[in-house]
Amino acid sequence: MTAEGRRDSRGLILRAARQEFGARGYAGGRVDRIARRAGVNKQLIFYYFGSKAGLFQAVIEAASREIAAAAVHGEAAAGGPLEQLRALLERLFGALSANADLLRATTVTSGTESDVPALMTPLARLEQAVRLLVSEAQGLGFVRDDVDPGVVARMVLATAVGSVALDGASPPEVSREEIALLMRALSW
Repeated sequence: MTAEGRRDSRGLILRAARQEFGARGYAGGRVDRIARRAGVNKQLIFYYFGSKAGLFQAVIEAASREIAAAAVHGEAAAGGPLEQLRALLERLFGALSANADLLRATTVTSGTESDVPALMTPLARLEQAVRLLVSEAQGLGFVRDDVDPGVVARMVLATAVGSVALDGASPPEVSREEIALLMRALSW
């Protein structure tokens, strides 16, 4: 098999695993269904990932990178701290929505311990980015002085994760309303 074919098989497996784990969680996910969906031999999954847990971890790490990109791309946003904060929140809600199935699987239905830290790392970076933008906006007089930037950052993340992870996840227009409400609560 060529290197390109191996990468393609690995990608097919990861996409199929994301769908399976996103729909059924870790406990309900089945390697045989993943293999069938990917169109590969079940043993190839074990060759690439070692185990079901290794495959699940690879899926979570890929989602984690997508969520982390929301913070990284926010650093170059134009405008003042409030515009940057709004842009960061829009990217955060978008990244979480794009990974809603896995977010639900890891925060609501998962029985594994090792999956949660992988998704928490980018959320911690996002929390820091929100906290810094709120502090900067406070220093410039755009945000109320009576709010703690750390509390605001945790509240923002809890709102974003909750609006996506809970059953009946928010459609994009509701996410925009949630962002607008968060921004209004911060400003004078």
